[in-house]
Amino acid sequence: MAALTNVQKIRLLVGDKDSAGDGTGDVFGLTDDEVNWAYSQIEERDGEGNVYLAAADLLEGIAAKSAQNAKAITVGSFNKTTISTADNLRSMAKALRERAYSEPAGGAAEVAWSDANEDLIIWNRYERES
Repeated sequence: MAALTNVQKIRLLVGDKDSAGDGTGDVFGLTDDEVNWAYSQIEERDGEGNVYLAAADLLEGIAAKSAQNAKAITVGSFNKTTISTADNLRSMAKALRERAYSEPAGGAAEVAWSDANEDLIIWNRYERES
């Protein structure tokens, strides 16, 4: 199995899969260029890319567009509303940002190979959580 590209990872986090393989998402219609641009903005600002932050930025843009198109429809006893969609997208973006900032970049690589290394891991965890 081939590793996912950053575009594919971001699409997975946003929920905008490109099942047709044409470079345009199925749900929100994001193009590969838009996804790459969001990633490059994070890379430019922070010196390295982050798929969680790029996905959060895209979700906030989608939320803004969704808020502009929000409406409530009532026909008889049937109600349909898209007003909460923007709030839900913003909540997803917030969760992705929290994940990006709470997970250490090399956290998965911290392995206790020695007692000294184990002490360093404990110290790093203490620093992150305090």
